[in-house]
Amino acid sequence: MNVTRCYKLMKQQNKYSSYFIKISKLTKHIAVSKRCHSCIHTRLLGEQYHFRRCSISNIKKRLSSISCHQQFFKCFLLRTNFKNYSTKERAKIYSEDDVDNPKLNYIFVQSSKDRWEDVPNGIMIDLAYTDSCPEEKYIAKNKGKIPVILALHDSPGSHYDLLPLLKPFMKTGCRVIAPNFPGFGVTGAVDKGADNIFSHTTDEKAELVMGLLDNLDINSIDLLIASGAGTYPALRLSTEVDINVKSLAFINPWPHTIFRGIADVINQSHTVTALWDRPFYHIIARIFVWLTKDRLNVKVRNVNEAIKYLYTVHGISFNEIGGYLVTLSQKNIPRTIFYAENSSFVESEILKEYLELLGVDIEDKIEIDSTGKIINKGSNNLVHSVSIQTENNEIISQYSGIINGILNNFMHHVSKR
Repeated sequence: MNVTRCYKLMKQQNKYSSYFIKISKLTKHIAVSKRCHSCIHTRLLGEQYHFRRCSISNIKKRLSSISCHQQFFKCFLLRTNFKNYSTKERAKIYSEDDVDNPKLNYIFVQSSKDRWEDVPNGIMIDLAYTDSCPEEKYIAKNKGKIPVILALHDSPGSHYDLLPLLKPFMKTGCRVIAPNFPGFGVTGAVDKGADNIFSHTTDEKAELVMGLLDNLDINSIDLLIASGAGTYPALRLSTEVDINVKSLAFINPWPHTIFRGIADVINQSHTVTALWDRPFYHIIARIFVWLTKDRLNVKVRNVNEAIKYLYTVHGISFNEIGGYLVTLSQKNIPRTIFYAENSSFVESEILKEYLELLGVDIEDKIEIDSTGKIINKGSNNLVHSVSIQTENNEIISQYSGIINGILNNFMHHVSKR
């Protein structure tokens, strides 16, 4: 499918996206049997799924099918007690947000343009992301006056891993945007065969995020949160890309040189990517990954995720990352780094070098014990590190409360600058 066709599909999809969202919210408030409720949801979600992936030749057929479902739903509403709701109650239902279970949005973003000779136009990514305050509400709430937070997940992973940390920000009225990188079960290419074109390099991920921000008309980020491998595109966004990043928060960042967590899989990543780049060897690559996936030092759900993780490792340019760190240290951007003091994934010596390159005083740090209690507050409120005395590398799930509290205080000091 070429780019022109994708844009036509995107235009049609955007036209009906509000309808699908409205259906989802309304059905929660209608007193119907579980069987009928399930039937409506299944049919509508099925239509939404197929509509996003249908070809131009089938677009009219799908639109006709959606129209039939729309008429069916309107008739169904007349036979339910929803008609007994007042105008104000209906408006409340329409505008209701479920912060505890934020909905996924989808948008078409062009990626990898002019990267490969045989695919000069790049690929169209069906990017999944969560947005706690979509554009209409954002404008209504005085655009630019509420904080915008961008969150980038680790690899392997998804935005769901960051939700324990992000939900309090959503509840306080911040606009939280968390995209999902391709290859880990949420985001994928429009054409199935194009999934293998996205190579998970730092600049490619940053380009994808910028495509999302451009589509959402966002040119300023109040706080950029990144975890693990997500800190690499975050570094590029804050140093090389024309976007105003006001502050940074890195959580267990991947460092600027080969570290313990990936040292054993670098050769494996080179082998797998070399095989996977040749379709004839896909079966051999899958068998090889299946036999060796227990050596990856990360949790993967299937062989596909393992392959994408190996692509991520293969695509790291450590010289480039070191340059980003030095550049960022010269910028007047407030930054805070959270890390596990006794991490089994990154050596403490390498982490100290990382903080020095980033211009962070290693001695002046906030210290948190294993129970989540602050034992040293530090003195610098704008450039500091936060050490958590634990071996567990997944500190977001275990210490999300204290991390969120520190970030709230951090944003308060940033806003006073």
